[in-house]
Amino acid sequence: MRYSLLSGAVCIAVLSGCEGGGSETVSSAPPDPQPTPSEYPILNPEAAARYKSNAEFTAVGLSLLEENTVRQQLGVAPACANYVAANCTNSSPYVLQNIHFAHTATLAHGKSVRGDGQLIAVVDDGFRISHQEFANKEIRTYLGSAPSLQVEQHGTSVAAIAAANTDGRGIMGVAPNSALHLTSFGNVSSSNLLSHLTGATLDASANGAKVQNNSWGWASKVAASDEQAAYQASGASTYANYLPSRLGGSSGQWADLFASYRTFQQNGVVVFANANEESLGDVDAWAALPLFVPELQGAWIVAANALFSVDRDSGKILDSDLISAPCGSAASFCLTANGTVHAPTASSDTSYGTMTGTSFAAPQISGQIALLAQAFPQLAPQELTTRLLATAQNDWSAFQQSVSGSVQFGANVSRPISSLYGLGVPDMAAALAPVGGLAVATGHHVATSPRHSVGGGLQGTAPIVGTSLKRALAGRAVMLLDQLGGDFYVKGEELTTTAHASHFQANPSEALASSMEALSFGFSQVDSEMRVLEDTATAKLFFSQAHQNVDGATRFSSLMPISENKFFQYSGQMEKNPQGDAISFSMSRLTNHEALSVEFTLSGGYANSFFGSVANGPFVAALGSSNVASAIGLTFPSVGDWSVTGFAEVGVGDVDTREGNLITYDPFMHGSIGFSASRRQLLNDDDRITLYGGVLPTAIAGSATARVPTSRSQDGLITFEQVRFDLRETDMPMRAGLSYTTKAFSDFDLTTNLNSDFWASGAHNTSFAIGLKKQF
Repeated sequence: MRYSLLSGAVCIAVLSGCEGGGSETVSSAPPDPQPTPSEYPILNPEAAARYKSNAEFTAVGLSLLEENTVRQQLGVAPACANYVAANCTNSSPYVLQNIHFAHTATLAHGKSVRGDGQLIAVVDDGFRISHQEFANKEIRTYLGSAPSLQVEQHGTSVAAIAAANTDGRGIMGVAPNSALHLTSFGNVSSSNLLSHLTGATLDASANGAKVQNNSWGWASKVAASDEQAAYQASGASTYANYLPSRLGGSSGQWADLFASYRTFQQNGVVVFANANEESLGDVDAWAALPLFVPELQGAWIVAANALFSVDRDSGKILDSDLISAPCGSAASFCLTANGTVHAPTASSDTSYGTMTGTSFAAPQISGQIALLAQAFPQLAPQELTTRLLATAQNDWSAFQQSVSGSVQFGANVSRPISSLYGLGVPDMAAALAPVGGLAVATGHHVATSPRHSVGGGLQGTAPIVGTSLKRALAGRAVMLLDQLGGDFYVKGEELTTTAHASHFQANPSEALASSMEALSFGFSQVDSEMRVLEDTATAKLFFSQAHQNVDGATRFSSLMPISENKFFQYSGQMEKNPQGDAISFSMSRLTNHEALSVEFTLSGGYANSFFGSVANGPFVAALGSSNVASAIGLTFPSVGDWSVTGFAEVGVGDVDTREGNLITYDPFMHGSIGFSASRRQLLNDDDRITLYGGVLPTAIAGSATARVPTSRSQDGLITFEQVRFDLRETDMPMRAGLSYTTKAFSDFDLTTNLNSDFWASGAHNTSFAIGLKKQF
């Protein structure tokens, strides 16, 4: 049995220091505000701007002079060699990746995103756990076949970059509040090496590690493209069967190691450092193991290393110099970071040195996985990986000039990939924010659920039922999903829109004015002493649900005499448009007495929408809605120079909701009441003014059930809470306005209407319409 030696020193020693190498619950009342199942990271740009000057945060980076010394030793041009502008400088590794946005973001419980509750596994040559950067940190170790946890500089530096404390001394790690699971292989015999790595991986998984950092590789580096050719030529049925011929060991031992990685990926992400040799020409085959063991794809990231020149003011990347093997064949799951750092050494408990290599790029990425796991505890490892890959920075010229294709993340997120830099440089500000907008899911699984965008808020103020839904959701956490399946939570009252509109008409005055013209035409042949009946019949235009359903231009009204002082009136409206058909009608019996005009009305309506609303969304969208109602109108014709009308209506409504809708309505009762005052011959012999005010149709009895998405599992299953609520719990919808008609000139009729719909919450919708109609 033979092995190629492990290369624990993947760093390049420079200057001084580097010495080695779907269920549902039912609730009927709003709960007290509760912590959300996941925590919504709220970014604070002002706090982040202050934090990035924190000495411990920036201590990991090199000064411009120090970096140029490293560049000279590596044979790389000085920073900003291609940018002579005064605002060009070298990059700070953590600032480059916007880690200061994570450390200053706040979660639902008031915590910052610093890795609390997360465990980072590090497999390396050895660790000085007594270093001050690990003081009082929770550290778990796996010895396996090793006699002890060996003390080495390389592993000490790597572990510190991932999770060093924030205590005002030295540096801090990317995820400073995370715990560590440490495994050293420096003193393990070659015969036990593979089983030791397998045991370490399984132990880290059993302890709940969210990420495993591997800043090591085999001494005999092979480009992935060359490895693929050799593997295929060998005729081996599996990669585990092929490796013994190149690296030693048995196929069973290699298969066990691969299986341990797959086990780890059930709850965590594997991060591997790429080779440092630029001359390799392609990604190191071992770092890109999923290319040869496809079942490891999904929760695996390769880390490349580069130096960057950035704009001092904006932080925008201006230029880059790759100082490792390229991402190459692994570009679709590779990220690039600045692995040139100050980090602890093993010389003493307070020693630090300067080093560079993919070894120190990898733990930055591992730390960021821990940050994401804290912020999104419900995301599966593959989703955490996707989130970091799909939000990486890629907008600098060297990346764009090396684009070699693209990769699709989900249905709507496509990202370019670079043969050199993979997906680009991690961006924690972007990774913590919603990707592609937020939506409400209505199905039972993240991958397959229909979604409704909430870019402009969800309509929670549907006609008749008003703001009862908004009140029901108050204090409840509603889960929203972004395009990558990330779960974000908002309070129900913040989710539903506060904007109201009278049955969602853009201009209610226009519809009212047009309806009054049609009604007036129907009464045009009535004797002047009977025109008071028109005042009585007009009230339903303002307050009857049948006339709130449609905005269409096809309006009609017909008046037929029954006997002396008695009439039958039939009126209605029809609409046909892409938003849905609608019809409404009313049949009235009008009687005129000397001191009183009476109207009894039976009305109804149907709409291929929510009572005429064209609003879409999981709460108000409907296949159809219908209502029937009865009403009475009483007019007193001689109140000074005015006639005064009172109107009241009671009806029943029903909603046929769409499949997947998040709310179902029981049949309910609605009612409205209003008053109007009309006067003729105000300014001339042919004019009429009407003032009106009252309550628009609103629910007076009935209930509904909302299915509110509350959380998701790592398997992608969505949990809903069923919320029963009373439709009467709504803001009172009121209406007031005036209408004026007159003969203008040349037989033109002038009609104007000023209308205001308003609610107890203070929201309002005011509209005005004016029109001319020619008599022929």
